[in-house]
Amino acid sequence: MATRATRPQRGWRWLNDHLTLISSCLVVALVWAALVLDRISDKEGYVARSLNETSNVTASVGSNITQTLFCLDQILLVARFEGAGEPTRHLITKLIQASNLTDIVDNVSLYDSTGALLMATASAVSGTINVADRSWFIRLRDSGADVPMIVSPVLSRVTNRTAVIIARGVWDADHRFQGMVGMSVNPEHFLRPYLAVPLRRNGVINLLGTDGTVIARMRGDTFTFGARVLTAGYRRILALAEREPYGSTYIASEEAVDGVAKYLSYRKIAGFPIVVNVGLTEADVLAPWHEETATIAGVTIILSLLMLASSSLSYRRLSVIRRQAQDLRDQAEALTAAKTKAEASERVKSDFIANMNHELRTPLNSVIGFSGLLIDAPNSRLDEKAMDHLRIIHEAGHHLLAIVDAVLDLSAVENGPVSLALEPVALGKLVADCARELEPARAARGVEIVTTTAGPDLIEADPAKTRQAILNIVSNSIKFSAAGARIEIGVGSPDPERVALTIADTGIGMNEEELSLAITPFAQVSSGLNKLYGGAGLGLPLAKRLIEIQGGVFDIASARDQGTLVRLDFPALSPVRGRHPGRGKKRPDLP
Repeated sequence: MATRATRPQRGWRWLNDHLTLISSCLVVALVWAALVLDRISDKEGYVARSLNETSNVTASVGSNITQTLFCLDQILLVARFEGAGEPTRHLITKLIQASNLTDIVDNVSLYDSTGALLMATASAVSGTINVADRSWFIRLRDSGADVPMIVSPVLSRVTNRTAVIIARGVWDADHRFQGMVGMSVNPEHFLRPYLAVPLRRNGVINLLGTDGTVIARMRGDTFTFGARVLTAGYRRILALAEREPYGSTYIASEEAVDGVAKYLSYRKIAGFPIVVNVGLTEADVLAPWHEETATIAGVTIILSLLMLASSSLSYRRLSVIRRQAQDLRDQAEALTAAKTKAEASERVKSDFIANMNHELRTPLNSVIGFSGLLIDAPNSRLDEKAMDHLRIIHEAGHHLLAIVDAVLDLSAVENGPVSLALEPVALGKLVADCARELEPARAARGVEIVTTTAGPDLIEADPAKTRQAILNIVSNSIKFSAAGARIEIGVGSPDPERVALTIADTGIGMNEEELSLAITPFAQVSSGLNKLYGGAGLGLPLAKRLIEIQGGVFDIASARDQGTLVRLDFPALSPVRGRHPGRGKKRPDLP
């Protein structure tokens, strides 16, 4: 009886002795179950955000390309209306320049019904050109449809360059085919503005023709054109876009080109046979999630081991450890929330910059171009008051476009990476060119610019970015100098391995606090001249960054009412070997 009576007692005693350990094991199991559910939910959130991101980029790309194609089609319609001839060639050239499409449009041509070239805006056209044997010419001739045709990249017989052909037929009153007007467009420029869009390492943007070709594809900073769409994945995109032209998103387990799982979005360009497709690889999208999961799992493992170890201690000690574990979980959640907020802020910033680029530049260029055409029209019927209003619109458009360009330029160099086209540059000649470009501003301000070059001036730099930096600095000196002031620009250095450029003015100058503000983006020094002439506060900060990303040194000194001195310092380049003195090979491009 005693033995039978003590067995339940021993069982309850064992359970009581190990209750803390059992409870700890149950808690550990629950924590891991919650972790798995949380990670699954968080993964779904990453996927949803990524699909939304591809949708936003697709909408942005589609909107910009729609506007660009509309402008190009309007130019084709003007060319078709005006007919062949030198006045038409001149008018089309001016329209392309006014619309800021010079880098996109290589040539506009008119052909007769036999495919013979009648007129081309390209500067040099050799021999007799006929496109009657081109399949796209035959399709356009036989279609009878008065809609724009977009031909996937081919070698243009007029420019001898790979180009996308945008064409419209010319019909008489009885709808008989009379010929064609065609435009050669550089396909790379359709996607080049999106190099700065954060698509991770392996993200892609595709422009797909509904006839089954890849018009243009951008992966990272690599462009490809003209490939046939032969894969099931691409055919599926075209089929989906035909059913849902306004676009949607989906997950592809194996994307068509490289066999990698992607989160994809698509959208059809209204009025044109083109589909925009944006994709982010699953590996890139989920990389942060995997890192977070590994970190949280590591923390959870440590907490689990601590919890099991603490099972041998008293209940009060276990309570303290549980509170500590809860604090750690709260901190982990706070860190995750802060990281999510930072990522959202970066996406908002990228979307804002992309929208500034696409939604402001294109209409501004149109306002500037067409107001300029109206001002320069030889037989204008506008009175003087209306012309004054046009000039105000034209000047205000230039001013606003300059501010937008400055903001985008600074954003590009701040967020990187920046592509540098390094080459030998004669700094003295570059300075002289800048001085000539600023001659109207100098004359209007009534200041004097003196340039000198002493000694070797050859450096390795990006000419466009160095030119922009010099123009920003000298423009600032002109802006804050009174009439009769003197600006001295000198090139030369006593050190044979360095080339220095100094820009000294006798303007209003700055104290230490004002100097710190002057080189801070969007910060402006409070002064009478600055209030008169305004500005975005980006000239000097942008110039400083442009010099530093090329390996140069930017230094500035100023004194109130005495003037300002800016010194740019570069490594010298040997004119014989094209190398820096004392080095065995050329400096590689900076990231």
